[in-house]
Amino acid sequence: MIRVWTVKHPWLVPGFWVSMLLIEGQSCSFLIDSAVKGAVDATLAPFLRERRIPWSAVRQVLNSHSHSDHVECNAQLRELTGAVFSIHRNGADSLRASGFIPDRELADGDEVYDGDVCVRVIHTPGHSADSICILEPETGTLFTGDAVQGCGSDNIGLPLYDSPVAYRASLERIRRLCASGEVRRMVLGHPERPSNGEIEQPELLPFLDLCIETADNCMRTAEELLKRNPQTEKAELRDVLLARFGGSASLTWPELSYNTAEALLRALRS
Repeated sequence: MIRVWTVKHPWLVPGFWVSMLLIEGQSCSFLIDSAVKGAVDATLAPFLRERRIPWSAVRQVLNSHSHSDHVECNAQLRELTGAVFSIHRNGADSLRASGFIPDRELADGDEVYDGDVCVRVIHTPGHSADSICILEPETGTLFTGDAVQGCGSDNIGLPLYDSPVAYRASLERIRRLCASGEVRRMVLGHPERPSNGEIEQPELLPFLDLCIETADNCMRTAEELLKRNPQTEKAELRDVLLARFGGSASLTWPELSYNTAEALLRALRS
C-alpha cells in the first residue's frame, strides 16, 4: 500500500509555506522537493521520526524545478539518505551551477521506479522551463510544485511565470489529466490563492478553470495596455495587474510580480 504525505515547512510569514511530498511504500520512500535551508532539521526530520521512517528508506528525491526554495536542502539530504536525485533536463545545468550534481535528468513521460513505488513525470513548463508535475498513480496524487499558480500567492500577488503561453498550455494539459480521472488530489508547492495548497475532487476542475481564467485575464490586460500604448513598460503593466487581480494582502515579494509583467510583454512583442 502506498501512502502519500504533504510536508509543509513554514516559511517567511505566518500562513505561508513551501511543501515537500513524501511517498511512502512498503520497501522505500520517495521525496519530491527538498525545500529551503532549515526545512530538513525543523520540519522533515521530526515528520519522519514520528512515522518511524529512517533516512535510509528515502531512496529517490525528485526536484519539481530548480528554483532555490525547492532545492536548497538537496546536499544535506544526499548526505543523510544516499538517495538518487533527479530533475528535468532543462533544470540540470542550473542545479549544477549551484554546486549540486543531479544523478538523473528527467524527460516528459519518464517513470521513476524503486521498490514498490513508481511515479510518472509530466513536463509542465511555464512557471519555469524545467517545471514538472509528479503523478503517483495508486493514490491519484499530483504534485505540481510551482506549475500551478492559482491567482498567485499573497506574497507575490500574481501568478508567477516566465512564459505565459507555455504556462497556459501546461494548465490545459493538467486539466485534461484531472478530467480523465487519473488525478484525484493535487498538491501545490505553496498556498496559491484561493486554495490552501491541497485540492481534492470535486474541486480540481473548478480550481484549474480559475487558473486558466486568471492567466487569460492577465494576458488580455497586457494586450489592452499595449494597444493603447505600444511603449508600455513592465512597471505600468505590473501595477495595473496588481490593482485588478492582486488581492488585498500586503505583499512580501512585490518585486517578483515584475517577472510576470515582463514575461507577458515579451510574449506579446515577440
